[in-house]
Amino acid sequence: MPEGMIDLLTPKGTGRLFYKDKPVYLPEGLPGEHVYYAITHNAKKHAIGRIDKVVRHSPDRVAPPCVIAGECGGCQLQHYDYSAQVAWKQAMLVDAMSDISTDIRQPISGPAFHWRNKLQLDVDGTVIGLSERYGDAYVDMSECLLVSREMNRVLTHVRSVLKRCSVAGLSRILIREHTGKHMLVFYAKKFPEKYVQAFVDLPTISSLYLVAYDEDGDTGYGNRPVATCLYGDDYLWESVGGLRFPIGPEGFFQGNAALCETFVGEVEKACSLTKDATLWDLHAGSGLLGLSLAKNAKDVVLSESYPESRELGELVIRASGIRNARYQGESAEDSIDLLPEAGVHTLLLDPPRKGCSYGLLSAIAEKKPSRVVYVSCNLEPFVRASQYLIDAGYVLDYIQLLDMFPHTIHSETIAVFTRP
Repeated sequence: MPEGMIDLLTPKGTGRLFYKDKPVYLPEGLPGEHVYYAITHNAKKHAIGRIDKVVRHSPDRVAPPCVIAGECGGCQLQHYDYSAQVAWKQAMLVDAMSDISTDIRQPISGPAFHWRNKLQLDVDGTVIGLSERYGDAYVDMSECLLVSREMNRVLTHVRSVLKRCSVAGLSRILIREHTGKHMLVFYAKKFPEKYVQAFVDLPTISSLYLVAYDEDGDTGYGNRPVATCLYGDDYLWESVGGLRFPIGPEGFFQGNAALCETFVGEVEKACSLTKDATLWDLHAGSGLLGLSLAKNAKDVVLSESYPESRELGELVIRASGIRNARYQGESAEDSIDLLPEAGVHTLLLDPPRKGCSYGLLSAIAEKKPSRVVYVSCNLEPFVRASQYLIDAGYVLDYIQLLDMFPHTIHSETIAVFTRP
């Protein structure tokens, strides 16, 4: 049985060591650990292994509190002390930006558990859970330590009701939680009306939705799901930055409830808006960032192509009496073409995980807005975009890491680019 010393933790959260000059990646291995292992997959340039015995443990190794840690694909790092996780994420950021001169500020973190406000579980027969970490099946989940105790009580209730109330073609269950209330969303072919009351028979459940699909798996017109409210309120509500935001059955809202206000505050500082500035929020969603910052700007232009997110943001505008913000139903790439050359403009970029497209970065370089604030949840495309903007004449003032995703390999960064 081969043995060796793990020298680092890869960006995918696996330990790495070398066997005959070939890297071997070991799930749940930690830097500095001396291990015995077995090779489970041997490729030409790398191998994947399984740890059979840890001879010398890392001082940062902890016992995962979750009984399915290591099996469930939702977390990758529960065996790693949380403060060490944050330090590791910060070190990866520093290393990735080593060729770029900038101020990388100390990371911001929050609670390690019970921070998440959304739980989406797949259903396969009697199994209700998440995908295996290394496999195609699902791991049955009775509770998740990343969400609140109240949301776990809702999950327990739903699982109990499903044992006696069958929902045809049920493939997914989504539970949302905001301000102490819960929304249930069932993805199924049909939902019998006679079962609705059984599922909502908890005082915190304020609404139940069905997202129906046909025999071909289509959930609506184009890519937009058809969500039908079967019980209760149309929305949950969350107060952030002095505004109230509606949360519907579909669409995105910041998932870390504990750090949401802090996150918005850090973006506000990064944008540093003045009353003569126009903020262009090019990945606006339902307006969490752009609308929270509208009080500081002359005007706010929000770009969002997904109809439901845009409708929710416009509801915030009307309900809050915001007079200096408007939505554009275009993509970020199309929206920036409308950016005037005259005036003081701040661009707020918060792209999906794949990062900003070359077309968008090219348009930014051409339009030359005075400030660009880039919010990123994926380090690799962020580094590429940073170098592109620097080559286009921008200075990277600072980067702030926020650990919005404890016990996973992901984090959030906020970067400020200005023109000298």
